[in-house]
Amino acid sequence: MTDPESLHRSILTVDTHIDIPWPDRGDFAQDTSYRHVDLPKLRRGGVAAACLVAYVGQGPTDAPSHAAIGRQALEMLEAI
Repeated sequence: MTDPESLHRSILTVDTHIDIPWPDRGDFAQDTSYRHVDLPKLRRGGVAAACLVAYVGQGPTDAPSHAAIGRQALEMLEAI
């Protein structure tokens, strides 16, 4: 029987949902003590791929709010 770590290292491991830090501080590639997820932690954990998510919270549903959230989401996606 294969031990769990060997099994983990032998398969493609993907994290399918990581909310991106916002506002972006530009330090996702650095090992940080205050982030739950950053690139060095993903690498140490053997994660081969990750899907970063531009999460925006629920707010008013009027046209100006939709426009503001749309701009924020585009800024987040640009950061990704």
